[in-house]
Amino acid sequence: GTVADEMGSIRSKGGGPPGSLRVCLGSFTQPWSFGPYARQLTVLAGQLAKKHVVMWLSLGYHDTEIRIKVPGLPENVGMLGGGFPRNQGVYVSSINSLLKQHNMDVFISLMDLNRVFVDEMF
Repeated sequence: GTVADEMGSIRSKGGGPPGSLRVCLGSFTQPWSFGPYARQLTVLAGQLAKKHVVMWLSLGYHDTEIRIKVPGLPENVGMLGGGFPRNQGVYVSSINSLLKQHNMDVFISLMDLNRVFVDEMF
C-alpha cells in the first residue's frame, strides 16, 4: 500500500510501509503561511510522503496534538505544534524531546538558527 494507506502510523507512532522512515520537517512556519520556508517544506513533504511517514513540526504553533488533513499539506502528512512561546528561542533539547516522544527517525529543519539554542546535539 501507499503511505496514505498507513495514516494510522502517524497517530500511533509506529512505522509506515517496510523500508520507510518517520521523517520530521521542522520550522517556525506553518504550512498555510505565505513565504519561502513554508513553500519549500510543503514541496519536500509531498515528495517524502510518497515513501515515508512525514510529520511537520511547527515550532511556533501551539497545538501539540497530532493533526491530519492539515490545510496546505498533502493529506498523508501530519502536523505537530511545538507549543513553544512565540518570538522566543527554542532549545535543541526541547526539540529532541518531541522527536523522541513521536518516535521520529529523521529531523530536517528549515529555519533561522539564531532562534535555536544548542544545549545538546540534535
